[in-house]
Amino acid sequence: MAWLVATMGTSPAVLTEAIWYLEQVEGLEVDRVTCIGTEASKTTAVAQIFTSEGPLDRLRRALDKPAEWLGAEGTLVWADEPLRASDNRNRAQALALDRACREVIRVAQEQGDGPVIACISGGRKTMSSSLQQAMTLLARPEDWAFHVLLQPDPDLPQEARKVLESGAYGFPDDPAHPHLVGKVRLDVFEIPIVRLRDFALGAGTRRLLEEDFITSLQRSVDEATAIPRLCLDLKTSRLELAWGDDQARDASTVLSDHQSLLLAGWIQAGGPIPRSSMAPAMEEVIVRLRDSGIIGIDEEEKLLGVVDAWVEPESKTIGPIQHELNDLIVNLHPALERFTIKSRWGRKPKAGQPQAGCFGFAEDVYAQGLISLRFGLSRR
Repeated sequence: MAWLVATMGTSPAVLTEAIWYLEQVEGLEVDRVTCIGTEASKTTAVAQIFTSEGPLDRLRRALDKPAEWLGAEGTLVWADEPLRASDNRNRAQALALDRACREVIRVAQEQGDGPVIACISGGRKTMSSSLQQAMTLLARPEDWAFHVLLQPDPDLPQEARKVLESGAYGFPDDPAHPHLVGKVRLDVFEIPIVRLRDFALGAGTRRLLEEDFITSLQRSVDEATAIPRLCLDLKTSRLELAWGDDQARDASTVLSDHQSLLLAGWIQAGGPIPRSSMAPAMEEVIVRLRDSGIIGIDEEEKLLGVVDAWVEPESKTIGPIQHELNDLIVNLHPALERFTIKSRWGRKPKAGQPQAGCFGFAEDVYAQGLISLRFGLSRR
């Protein structure tokens, strides 16, 4: 037995199409249905598919279901909250729809005895998005979501197409329209879902309907995520990578001297800076390299000359090195993009952001101290 949850707009035949697919193609018995839509959605559905001899009644007979199928109390219901909205055009209505989708999924899981299956085809895109999000938060391994779309033959006459557009055609091979038999099919595909049920339930089912539920859930995900940390060992010119509380390990090939200096300078700076202002941080790194015995006086002079060239107006020597370094970091793992040196704040930074023209790591790198320097055995 399956419990179908479907978003509904003003083309309600999507419901009979979804049921037909689950029964005829997937071999599932649909014994409970919850529709999610506005009052306009329900009014249209009642007029087009829930009438005697309408598409749902014809589908019942085509599937050889008893007369009481989806007619008993509670077997085909509408989510209450969206019915109080005339549309889904503002934040308040969107939040109401989010709450309704989460509540519908929870109830179906608690009261049903089979998989909960969501059809996201009907209604506005925001309605589909809300139902997909609810499934992402609450779907069990056996629950899934799909999209269904009626697809007529390319050469179907215009008059026949009008029948499809009117909502009178309920499902493939609908006996009320024999002239369309074999000329209309369903395009159906399953929607990939990242299941976050454990996080959602950890936030408390009683809070599913509260507006701060998503914020609380995001906090739980962030706390449980193993955040990467990088350390640049300037003695070996290698990057060391650690995930969460794991021990750091060598993660890269040896960086060139210029790549090491560039990255070390931005780490030393401790925050986003313009390229024209990076000399002091670079010079401090070079002095520490000399004091640590990693380089000698001659190498120190050469690196200071490199920095002078980098900070020259219209310098074209730093750009290629920066791009090579960024590519090297991202190629280690996509999550390390936060450690690339970029201008992240645009030409009109928001309040509290670095000034225009600054380059740096992502904000969480600075806020959480995710990148560090090592000069041999010493740490910074």
